[in-house]
Amino acid sequence: MDLEKLKPFKEQLQAVPFIREVRLSKPEVSSPHSLDGIATVKASGERFDLAIVVKHSYLDRSSTNALLATAEWVRKERGQEVLLFARYIPRPTGERLVDGGINFVDLVGNMNLVLGRDYRRTILGRQEIKKSHQVKRATPAQVKFLFTLAAHPESAAWPVRQLAAVAGISKSQAAEVRQALLETGVIVEKAERFQFPTAEQQKDQLLLGYSQVLRPKLLVNRFRSPDRDPQDFIKRLRPILGDKIHYSLTGGPASELLQHFYRGIETPIFLVETTPALLSQLRLLPDKAGPVILLHFFGGLALWKSVKGVPIAHPWLIYAELMHSDDPRAHEAAEELWEEFLAG
Repeated sequence: MDLEKLKPFKEQLQAVPFIREVRLSKPEVSSPHSLDGIATVKASGERFDLAIVVKHSYLDRSSTNALLATAEWVRKERGQEVLLFARYIPRPTGERLVDGGINFVDLVGNMNLVLGRDYRRTILGRQEIKKSHQVKRATPAQVKFLFTLAAHPESAAWPVRQLAAVAGISKSQAAEVRQALLETGVIVEKAERFQFPTAEQQKDQLLLGYSQVLRPKLLVNRFRSPDRDPQDFIKRLRPILGDKIHYSLTGGPASELLQHFYRGIETPIFLVETTPALLSQLRLLPDKAGPVILLHFFGGLALWKSVKGVPIAHPWLIYAELMHSDDPRAHEAAEELWEEFLAG
């Protein structure tokens, strides 16, 4: 991280009446979480060291959940609080960050600073001045393509037919998205090899794309089943679906099969067919608060492998679904999953 780029945030901090000095430095050690620096803040005679996290994109629910998980890790492992530097934090997001004890500063002057017991300043509601030219929102095909690159780094060089099949998009979409990523520099071709951001660098973009773009398109509906135990519902799936109707678990149930750390009350499932007849066979009734979440099955990522005879999605999709949840335990499970399957 170029500390010079953080100067606007430093200036916002220095304008706070009780702050006497702000020094920014690079993080002294690497960590499993993406820390971008250390802010040493002096308020009167007291000194506070805060772990800086920089977010250039907007914070949606999943990326906010990821930030809360990072803050919890920083408190536990480093004994510090997080200081978020973001382009813009709207009031609802700011209120959630305040509730989660996150210090933050954005470029329009919204902030939450809690330094010890004596120093506090919270400003919410300042509006961002929107530019007339807005960046185009990603398409579901682009997000699926990026998940494929994250899951299979070698896929950038695959034939279009293979890439399209795994990503669950058309051949023309695969060709267009790859060309667009080459033109914008997301993918760089050197000596007949492709280079692109690391898993850590892609994480925020993928979480944002999953939560805002892809998952709304994949969501069929929420349902409730007559089974009191979620495991009983999962046991009923295979005899009904057989081998012809593809499905896979994601989120909490898939995480529990992989790591035995977290299950949760929700049962998100990728399912290739969702006809009324099949839903009737599964004894599922639509329910806005129902624990069974059906998602459209797509490509090769939705079916990674079987664990104890149960098909599960790729860890990247499991991770994104866990981070989409509002349950803090799901975020802890996501971090465990990240460390074992995705961080490398």
